Amino acid sequence: GMALTRSLPRGSFNASATYQLSTRGSQDTEMGDRAQFALGFSHRLVGGAVAYHHHDDEDAHKGGATLDGVLELNGEWEGMQRVAGARDATSGGKALYLSPGLRLSVSGWSFTLGGSIPLAQEIRASHSDTRCRLRLGVGRAF
Repeated sequence: GMALTRSLPRGSFNASATYQLSTRGSQDTEMGDRAQFALGFSHRLVGGAVAYHHHDDEDAHKGGATLDGVLELNGEWEGMQRVAGARDATSGGKALYLSPGLRLSVSGWSFTLGGSIPLAQEIRASHSDTRCRLRLGVGRAF
């Protein structure tokens, strides 16, 4: 995978993409390959200007809290799986999500809360459609 960030005075544009190549496993089964991408924008709502460097931002390291609003467009694709060389026509699919959220940073810690709303889905019978997603996260810069 790869990720790119373009810093702005009070925010950033972000892009990332990953690809997972699946190989044959037990019982002669090969799960489908997977690809994911994200395009996002974050904006500093509370705290000093954004200062990206090899650690988390300076305000958060000094103990001052920062709060960022985040908006992303996320995409996922999953290929069909194969069992004993035969494709499983009920597997795989693709989806596109709009994902708003908030990120609170303080003293080197980061707490995130966000959700995802599907904009488009083509999910085959082996998986159910997604109505919404809720994400909670905790991170530590060191």
